[in-house]
Amino acid sequence: MPTGARDSLDSGSAQTAGGGPVRVLVLADSPYAGGITSHILTLAEASRGAPGLDVRLATLPGRRDDRTLIERCEAAGTPLWEIPMRGRLDAGVWARLRAFARSEQLDVIHTHNYRASLICAPLAGAIPIVNTCHGQVAEPGARLRMYQGLELLAMRRHAATIACSGFVRDWLIRQGLRADRIHVVPNAAADPLKRGDAAAAVSREALGVSEDALLLLYVGRLARGKGLPELIACVRARGDVAAVIVGDGPMRDALETSAAGLPVRFAGRQNDPGPWYAAADVVVLASEMEAMPMTLLEAAAWGRPVAATRAGGIPEVVEDGVTGALVGRPEDIGAGVDRLRDPEVRAAMGRAARTRWERLFAPERMMARLSAVYAAAAGRGTDRQKRNEL
Repeated sequence: MPTGARDSLDSGSAQTAGGGPVRVLVLADSPYAGGITSHILTLAEASRGAPGLDVRLATLPGRRDDRTLIERCEAAGTPLWEIPMRGRLDAGVWARLRAFARSEQLDVIHTHNYRASLICAPLAGAIPIVNTCHGQVAEPGARLRMYQGLELLAMRRHAATIACSGFVRDWLIRQGLRADRIHVVPNAAADPLKRGDAAAAVSREALGVSEDALLLLYVGRLARGKGLPELIACVRARGDVAAVIVGDGPMRDALETSAAGLPVRFAGRQNDPGPWYAAADVVVLASEMEAMPMTLLEAAAWGRPVAATRAGGIPEVVEDGVTGALVGRPEDIGAGVDRLRDPEVRAAMGRAARTRWERLFAPERMMARLSAVYAAAAGRGTDRQKRNEL
């Protein structure tokens, strides 16, 4: 059953050959907190005004207690189907997904992450599958790399693969995927000004931070490779810098121990990080690798300058010296922060970041590109009558 009330989505120009809207199922791997969940929620909201599309969401059961996507859909009244699974290797999920595709008369299934893509693989001959590749596996472990390898094989039968950045597109081509099946569609961040909460900043008094301190913000998973020890080292080396770390993950206990006695606040997981962006002077991301990080898109939407590493797709978001300061290595992040000390420089970069977001990373930009991919995929697939025989 869906979560929330069923909404009627507008019809328009991007239609199937039969004249109706393109019916798309966006299937999330799991409902965990993270960049993919933020992306899917932004996609769902943007699709409401997209002509010729009928988009609905579904998720596979999580393997942790984290049900962020489900909770946020419930809060927003957004319909969400949870495709039941009795375990990680539940073969019955294919029959349930096939029945769902038939009952909803789907034209396209859009998968996110390897588990969703692999579960949909048996349907690829009957209904067009579009997948978004959110990047290569960064975490250590042969199991995850094996699953991504299997997903790369599945992509060869997909109608299209969406790369969230040019960096990811180039990597996919090196893995042997056909360039003409890959479409670069950058992620998007919702507009905080439309929600009317741009002034709802967490107060510095509540944070215990002085008015003249440079307040840094990290939003994301507390995991290896995200440059968090380097962020804490940056604060430790400077007497006039404080930091807020929003998120949770396996490194939290070790990071809190390392930051003891420093002006570093751990805010935990937040369904709405907006008040923290509003309070920040600089958003920091010292990662070893990123594909198209949502936190930097959100920073741009909030008009906040960024100090980040020049890793993966980050330079596609942050224009060095214009919207932020890029450095070569995580341990150099302090040098990037120091370039943003002047309030006038930060204000100018923040304005430039907001302008760049409007031009490249606003939800309607993303949705226009996705609509074209969906329409092309639906046109290459079997007609709706044959799909009813799934």
